[in-house]
Formats: sequence, C-alpha cells, structure tokens
Amino acid sequence: MADAGNQLQVRLVTPDKVLIDQDADAVELPSKSGYMEVLYGHAPLLAELGVGEVRLHGTAVVAIRRTS
Repeated sequence: MADAGNQLQVRLVTPDKVLIDQDADAVELPSKSGYMEVLYGHAPLLAELGVGEVRLHGTAVVAIRRTS
C-alpha cells in the first residue's frame, strides 16, 4: 500500500448524487473506449464513464453498475 500522502482523491459524481468520495492508491475505471487506470500524480481527469466496475485499490472494492 502506498504512503497515505501519496493517494488519489477519488470522487465519482452523477447528476443526482456523489457515489464515491474517498482516497485510494489507484482507481480502475470503465471509460467509453475501454478500462483505464489512474495512479497518484496523474493530472486531474474528467471523463464520461462506460458500463462496468469501478475498482479502488488500497480500499475495499466498490462496484458501480448502471441499473437503467
């Protein structure tokens, strides 16, 4: 696990609510063009997500799936 000072602030937001707001060592996201992984030190990122699981490393795995 990375040093606590070297963690990402992960915030997953929908138009209705905040789904995730926590720190992680890395995050895997399903984008419209395939999965991507973001590590500490990455530039801020705003992206449209696709259908699939969001995985936060260094924390419990959180699965987010579209329901409609």
